[in-house]
Amino acid sequence: MKEKRMYKMNEPKLSFAQFGEDMILDAILRKIKEPIFYIDVGANHPIILSVTYWFYLNGASGINIDPLPSMFDELQKFRGRDINLRCACGAASGELELFVHGGTDDGATLVDKFALSDKSIAVPVRRLDDIYSEYAAGKTVHFCKIDVEGFERQVLEGLDFNVFRPYVFCMESTVPGSMIPNHAEFEHILLDNGYEFIGQHSINRYYADKNQMSKLNAGAHVFDLKNNPHYVFKCFFQEDIAKLDDKPAQDSRTKKIRIKLFGFIPLLTIKKQTNKCWLRLFGFIPLIKIK
Repeated sequence: MKEKRMYKMNEPKLSFAQFGEDMILDAILRKIKEPIFYIDVGANHPIILSVTYWFYLNGASGINIDPLPSMFDELQKFRGRDINLRCACGAASGELELFVHGGTDDGATLVDKFALSDKSIAVPVRRLDDIYSEYAAGKTVHFCKIDVEGFERQVLEGLDFNVFRPYVFCMESTVPGSMIPNHAEFEHILLDNGYEFIGQHSINRYYADKNQMSKLNAGAHVFDLKNNPHYVFKCFFQEDIAKLDDKPAQDSRTKKIRIKLFGFIPLLTIKKQTNKCWLRLFGFIPLIKIK
């Protein structure tokens, strides 16, 4: 069944991701006709700076993995069509200490040298191929995004590439909190298992399965968001304006959040009432209603 998309080919599209990862992945996967299926390791918030939310709005679904209890709760509220798991991924199943920063979700890491504080919580850890085998065995994974604050190599070490072969990996490839490249720590695992580096944009590097290259758009043009007329609008969600707090069931008050382009052009309105959420483009064009 052909995936239903919310836009026409020549219309601009709204990116929810921090560095346009959703637009790049959509361009790479443009030839794919079936509904997109993704796995997001280090998913964090279901909407704010999400790499997968634009795909979700367009009918895609997948598996979101995040060890933070607060992020898991948000994923459960707003990604009902997805499978949401509260755990980390690593080379072996077990339990590890996740370093968290001052009660916030920013900078949480399993790598002690990147920790912003000495506060930690114990979190379950699973191999990614075990998760795939349990929840999506035999299913085509069109892309896998891995953003785990310096733990990328360990996630890849927990993969049997004979079992788990996404068409595309989107890998955070810099030292956490910097632009210093760190892909040398994990890239050989992908290259040695039949993946090809196809491009980089900002902090992310993209790798494609060599056996699936004919199904993908892997040219340099897909990484040039600045000069692509189809990707005009770029929206950065800020925690202080886009955090959708849960309301008691009896609370009928409505909360509105407006995102403005260049600070004054109304771009996106999020209207939340009790357990329903409406998204409207330019304040009046309905995009989606979430229950």
